[in-house]
Amino acid sequence: MNIRQRLAGMAVAAVVGVAGGLVALAEPAAAAIAACTTYRVQSNHYVPTSSTGNRNCWMQRGHKGDGVRMLQITLHDCYGEWLDAVGFPYDINADGDFGPITERALKEVQHHEGIGDDGIYGKVTAATILFPGKNAPCSYI
Repeated sequence: MNIRQRLAGMAVAAVVGVAGGLVALAEPAAAAIAACTTYRVQSNHYVPTSSTGNRNCWMQRGHKGDGVRMLQITLHDCYGEWLDAVGFPYDINADGDFGPITERALKEVQHHEGIGDDGIYGKVTAATILFPGKNAPCSYI
């Protein structure tokens, strides 16, 4: 084995080792944030929360439950007219199933609000659509 092959092998081993370390560090942090499975009323807002009542939770396509139902109601009641005006009629039954329609509606709203439009409900999205400023389309939730 020549010197180039040895260096290439060491470089691959270093990259794999570093990547493995980063994955190991990231997993516990991600696992620490629970999915939104229920909700609570806070200051006249219906706030999706984890099963322990923590509002620092997340939802994405495939999730189900009352947390998703509250998100669907918020999207419909607060952004339904706007979504219809931009060509995406959000006429959904609040069934608690975070499917492709809820995901697309959330992405549209996230884009409209100028936040990351990834279709994932988390801390930034919650702060933007649940506790909006005075010019928000829905401040009565």
